[in-house]
Amino acid sequence: MVDEWSRIPTKTAAEVCALYKPTPAARARLEPSTTPRGFVEALVAGDMARDAVAFMTQALPKRESIYWAYLCVDSNPEAAASETCRAALDVARDWVAEPSDNTKRREAMTRAKAAGLDTPAGCVAAAVFFCGDSIAPADLPVVAPAPHVAGTMAAAAIQLAAVNPEPARAGERLQNYLALAGDLAAGKIEWPKKR
Repeated sequence: MVDEWSRIPTKTAAEVCALYKPTPAARARLEPSTTPRGFVEALVAGDMARDAVAFMTQALPKRESIYWAYLCVDSNPEAAASETCRAALDVARDWVAEPSDNTKRREAMTRAKAAGLDTPAGCVAAAVFFCGDSIAPADLPVVAPAPHVAGTMAAAAIQLAAVNPEPARAGERLQNYLALAGDLAAGKIEWPKKR
């Protein structure tokens, strides 16, 4: 089978797993030559959708990962019901449309804190902040974020959106979110336009 996930830059799942700390159960399913798509399929088949989400947020480039998280959270009306959550999502969307905008990236953390890092929208906005070259204030020396943090925040956003407000629907939502990730990885989803 041809792997159509052209937006994932790595050839093997092992390369991605070296970027973050997968759970021991997920790592046990990892074979050296498994493709990212094959690994996600194995995780989903093993009823490990949360592990598949964590993997995909690391496998996709940061912009794609954040856009995926944004789409998942935005599709759940309960996850963006408050004005502060909507503002956090909007700044994330605007950054995805124009990722070179460092002002939006820094504004994203302000919006993330206002929404709360315990909310899906707050986590999406925080993920944007961790995509830059420095997490230090603009007038201080550069402090680079760890490479996995943006993906970890995007995964938190997706997993929180899956359980909010009906935890019983989390499995169904995660399946839908992973299908969306596959479309994004295959280049089937267009980028948002600048506003």
